[in-house]
Amino acid sequence: MKRDVMICFRTSVAVRESLQKISGEQSRSVSKLIESLIYRYVQLYQKRNGDEDTSAERRQFERKKVSLPAFVGSADSKADKFESGIVQDLSFGGIRFSLSRAAKMESLEDQHVCVIFTLPHEHQLVTVKCLPHRIDDQGNSLQISAELLDVDFTSCKALQRYLL
Repeated sequence: MKRDVMICFRTSVAVRESLQKISGEQSRSVSKLIESLIYRYVQLYQKRNGDEDTSAERRQFERKKVSLPAFVGSADSKADKFESGIVQDLSFGGIRFSLSRAAKMESLEDQHVCVIFTLPHEHQLVTVKCLPHRIDDQGNSLQISAELLDVDFTSCKALQRYLL
């Protein structure tokens, strides 16, 4: 979703401090936390009132739901710094994966992330570099939705075979 409008508002020191604490626990900025809260509220409100469906597919490429074990790390990490995760869906434009809340990764926002996994019926590792756009706290896991930035040729061919 394109973010091209700025909204400013005043709040109390207590609310700001609570937002900062929560955003720190979720490894995201206060701004991203507030945006996520507002988005969820708008979805709930529209669902209750029968307004426009905000869950309609807005993506350029269709997503394919999967459940694939993966290794996730910052793009410049060494192999021993990668965390285990699960790829939940794939498309030519993006990827959604989950990580344990216990994962010891630095903040994922505004940094390139490398995800390594194998596709069913493929023997080659698929390696993609992506940029996280949304990080949702799901209790004991984090769900990360990211835009694909760089996919090597072999991985791209494997993704094409699998997604088409």
